[in-house]
Amino acid sequence: MNSPTQNVFISYAHEDDGLRDELVKHLAVLRQQGLISDWHDRQIRAGQSWEAEIARNIQIADLVLLLVSPDFLSSHFCLSVELPLATELMQRRPSVKVIPIILRPCDWEHSPLKQFQVLPDDGVPITVWKTKDDAFTNVVKGLRAALSKQSISEVTLRPVATYRTTMSDIISRARSGHPNDIDFIMSQVEETESSANSQSLDFVLSLVSMPIGRNRILYYLAHGTDKQRLAAGLYFKVKCFSSVLRPPNQASTI
Repeated sequence: MNSPTQNVFISYAHEDDGLRDELVKHLAVLRQQGLISDWHDRQIRAGQSWEAEIARNIQIADLVLLLVSPDFLSSHFCLSVELPLATELMQRRPSVKVIPIILRPCDWEHSPLKQFQVLPDDGVPITVWKTKDDAFTNVVKGLRAALSKQSISEVTLRPVATYRTTMSDIISRARSGHPNDIDFIMSQVEETESSANSQSLDFVLSLVSMPIGRNRILYYLAHGTDKQRLAAGLYFKVKCFSSVLRPPNQASTI
């Protein structure tokens, strides 16, 4: 069964038009294979409202690419309009991915972008690579992985768990609160015959009351496998039961 085409929104500063064009060229194979349909504001036609078109295309996006440079970080529209819209979209639709692509050296690690996993590998800027073709090829490979089988917890937010992370690593981070690690727990529910152990149950219950965590559980309750739906139902049932039993004003112990 073919994967549905993913709508890609490209956010960038106009000073980076040339690098954006090169990225779009490297996306050609993904486009030809029907994996993506990419859009940026240079595609706005005469007579259209540019603000309305940008807002509309962000709202339908499955993947938002942020082309990061000093000009991007100094752009009020990129950081104060497009990025908040993309972040809000990701919160409403957990399947949406937001991926910064580091075009040129800049202090992005101390910007609002630090919460996301970036491309190319290790955040090495495109212009620093030996050739830009090597850099953009690395980016496209990362995007292909994001579009295929990897979950939001592996690709978009950091720091989060990958499937190589041990359960003890997950539990040790539970009190810091990483709601999207629920994806890791659900992968274990699916890949093993046993139900979630008490530690993972304790971890998930600590996050169900958080909006992002609750949204992830709701996602698996509606769209997960049979085992994942059973686990999601269990989490909600136990959470509601424990809330009834907890004396007034008693805080959660995790």
